[in-house]
Amino acid sequence: MIILKSWHSYKKIGLVTDQCPVCQRRRHFHVKRVRQWHSVQLIFIFPSIRSDYLITCSVCGTAISRHPKDYPQLQKSWWTGYRVAPGWIEPPADVDEVRSDGTVITSAPAPDRMALIREPFLKINEAIQARAAQIYFDGWSKCALVLTIGVPLYLFFGANAVQQDRNNLIACIVFFVGLGATTWMVVTDVPRWLRSRHLPKIVAALAPLHPTLEELQQVEAEFKAHHLKLGRLIKSHRLHEALEAYRKRQA
Repeated sequence: MIILKSWHSYKKIGLVTDQCPVCQRRRHFHVKRVRQWHSVQLIFIFPSIRSDYLITCSVCGTAISRHPKDYPQLQKSWWTGYRVAPGWIEPPADVDEVRSDGTVITSAPAPDRMALIREPFLKINEAIQARAAQIYFDGWSKCALVLTIGVPLYLFFGANAVQQDRNNLIACIVFFVGLGATTWMVVTDVPRWLRSRHLPKIVAALAPLHPTLEELQQVEAEFKAHHLKLGRLIKSHRLHEALEAYRKRQA
């Protein structure tokens, strides 16, 4: 029997400064080299020839599709790959370069302002579409599925045979309740994932713009008109309430 195994290693290269599409501000970005490793029989370990690079925002964690060669402070070495040039001092991120205050952005022309409001949603649209295109089991749904199958099997075959009739009834109840809970978790996976993973980023990106409820409803209607998954997931009134709560916390 041949045992093949693969995994990824991440090596920090340094920091660069770039525009974050979600934060809507200039942020520091972590640059990491990603290399895939392989092993045969858990003994012969060798890396892939090609290395990839992951560039993520230090604040919200959003990854951007840039390459280290786009940054002059990163130099390529034949042996070690890209690394920060000797003596380079990374300047502080100019967090106010794009949005100095909400008043200035609010006074921008209406088309530009609506484009800024749409942008955080459009940045995550591809991830939402990919997530919705597959059946995904998160940690809770996997746990519910294991209990749905495991508990009835134990009651059928491993429990006290004297009380088998009661065990059979409990097993049936557990199975159907667990099956319903697992199905509900799978069906609602995308909305729950959006709320936990992306909603805080959207709120943080929209907060400097102070969007009104009418503007959020307009964005929601546009996404529905284009048959985007986000159109059914965005609840403009709930998002507006989350924005109000976020601004109160920041005050």
